[in-house]
Amino acid sequence: MVALPAFFVYLQSIIKRETLLFKYYYWRNLMLTPDKIKRINELSKKSKTIGLSIEEAKEQTQLRKEYLETFRSSMRDTIEHVKVIDPEGKDVTPQKVKDARTNKYLN
Repeated sequence: MVALPAFFVYLQSIIKRETLLFKYYYWRNLMLTPDKIKRINELSKKSKTIGLSIEEAKEQTQLRKEYLETFRSSMRDTIEHVKVIDPEGKDVTPQKVKDARTNKYLN
């Protein structure tokens, strides 16, 4: 194995660190805060009992939209990172998933 010059080793460590930071902040932003989830549940309960004002209905619509976007994004990322292995140990991941994974990082 060929030893890399010190600069490349340093550069490689920076890339790994930046990648980890990106992943941390990316996943952190994918989730809704507990306060927002609590508010969604409060508005849902209120709409079933006494009804919502116009402002509350708009807030509920916005929160639901944000929840669905977060859920879909999380599900899409999960599917793109799945690797399907058959009993013989071969990778049988559908080509559509492999293409989506590749195209995601090219854009």
